[in-house]
Amino acid sequence: MQQETIEKLKRHFSEMSVYKDLKNSNFFSALSLPSFTRDWLLQKFTAESGQPDYEAVRDFVKKFMPKNTEWTEIKSRIIKDYESVKLLTKISVDIDTATGRASFSLPEFGVSKKETIIEDSEWEQFKDQLVKGRETWGMIELDYRPPDDNARPKIPGKIRLAKFKNFCPY
Repeated sequence: MQQETIEKLKRHFSEMSVYKDLKNSNFFSALSLPSFTRDWLLQKFTAESGQPDYEAVRDFVKKFMPKNTEWTEIKSRIIKDYESVKLLTKISVDIDTATGRASFSLPEFGVSKKETIIEDSEWEQFKDQLVKGRETWGMIELDYRPPDDNARPKIPGKIRLAKFKNFCPY
């Protein structure tokens, strides 16, 4: 009976349903993810048979959702190695009333708005997604805008939001 119900739900609501097997909930509890993130991962990494690919989930989380203790290494890759880094994380946007500049913070990593910038071109591209709420979950790409000591006034180096895709389903 249960398998019949599951098949019926898949057939009629495949885009909106996520099967949560309580036997496997410990796996996700250990990852400490918000429920909508867990649901998205289940939907993304579950085979037609209904069996989640836990190794793929683990790999995705390790690659795109690092622990906050890994921020120094990520920052080094961005600033010292000039790499672009993609993360799935919570982002909080701020607009400075004195300068009109947009910046962001990454609460999960302790990154403040003083360290960051959203250039005007990126702001125009992503603003509708970024202003939906005080904090928004999204896939972000970060890179580095180096300082320019020759400019007047001097332009400080900042971690730059290069790309953003809203992740939260609501």
